[in-house]
Amino acid sequence: MPAFDPRQPALLEWIASLPPEAELVMRMAMREAFDRCRSDRSWNGRIDELMAKLDPDEEQIARILHECDKTVRMIRETA
Repeated sequence: MPAFDPRQPALLEWIASLPPEAELVMRMAMREAFDRCRSDRSWNGRIDELMAKLDPDEEQIARILHECDKTVRMIRETA
């Protein structure tokens, strides 16, 4: 069975429809959970764009990382 590729068009469209902070959390979590996202330059480039757009302070970064950890756990539990 081929490995799941999380970069499917419908999933990418849904992720792009999220508010910027939620999109950032989802992309960071998926980068952690899936090798294909981790090595994808456009995926990482979008994370960089979102970070620049949001310009989070330390408190926001802590919240983003906390949500990312929760999302990674949820992804791994359902995989």
